[in-house]
Amino acid sequence: MNSRRSFRKFCLLIDLLSRAHQLLLTGTTVTKRDLYYQNPGLYGNQRTVDVLVDDLAVLLRCSRDDLNIIATSKGLATGDFILKGESGNGREMQIPALTNAIDVVLPQPRPSFVLVVEKHASFQNIFTHGLPFSHILITGKGFPDMGTRKFLRRLVADLEIPAFALMDGDPHGIEIMCTYKYGSMSLAHEARESTVPSLEWLGIRSGDVHEYHLPSTTFLPLTTKDREKLEQLLSRPYIRQQADVHCELERMWKMGMKVELESLDEISRDYLTQVYLPSKLQGHFLF
Repeated sequence: MNSRRSFRKFCLLIDLLSRAHQLLLTGTTVTKRDLYYQNPGLYGNQRTVDVLVDDLAVLLRCSRDDLNIIATSKGLATGDFILKGESGNGREMQIPALTNAIDVVLPQPRPSFVLVVEKHASFQNIFTHGLPFSHILITGKGFPDMGTRKFLRRLVADLEIPAFALMDGDPHGIEIMCTYKYGSMSLAHEARESTVPSLEWLGIRSGDVHEYHLPSTTFLPLTTKDREKLEQLLSRPYIRQQADVHCELERMWKMGMKVELESLDEISRDYLTQVYLPSKLQGHFLF
C-alpha cells in the first residue's frame, strides 16, 4: 500500500514539475487553486496540491514564487506608500501574491513604522479612526499567507523601517506574531525571504488590563485548544529565547485566562487608536 501511495505521489510530482516548467517557459503564473481546478480528478483535493507544491519547492531548493505557482493573496495594506504607481494612502490595497516583482516607494517624509494587525476588524478600526503618526498598516486577516509575510519583509528589510505587531493576548495571536517573526515549519525553506526577526510585540498583554483600567470582563478563560497551543508554544526554542513572550505565556498558563483586542472597544471605539496605540508607541518614538 505504501509503495502504491509513493508511486502515485511521484507521478503527481512529475506532472506538477511539467506544469511548472511550462509556466516558466511562457512567463505566466498560476494560483494553487487554479492548478487544482485544471484537473480535480487527478489531484483529488486542494490539500494534495498544496502539499505537492511545497514538496516540489523543497526538493528544488527554491520558493513557490520561483515556480510561478502562487497562493491566492488575502492580506491587505494601507498607509503612506506607493505600490505599482498607486498610493496606499486613504484606501485598502490587496497585497500582491508575487511580492518579489513589485516596487514599493515611500513618500517623503517617510512613514515611521509598519503596524501588523492580526484581525481584519482591528485593521478596519485603525483604518477608520486613524493614527496620529505616519505609518503603514498591514493585516493577514488571521494566519498570514506567504504574500503578506514577504511584503512585510520587503518593507522592513529593503526600506529599513521598524515593524510592530498588534495581536490578541492568547496562544493563537502569539503564534501568528511568531509566524511573521520566525516563519513556519512547513515553509522553513522560505524563511529567509519571509521573516522579520526585528518585529516587536506591542500587545495586547495581560498586564494591559490593569495598566489601562480595562473592565474585568476583558479576561476570558482559556479553552482546551488554547491550552494545547500554549503547551506547544512553550516547547519551541525561539520562545524560550524571548523573555517577554515566554513570561507572558507562563502568566497566561497560571492565570488560565486570555485577553482579546476587542476588549478595548468596551471603553470606546476609538480607544485603540487614540489612547492605547499612542501610549504603546511613545516608548519607541519621540513623536
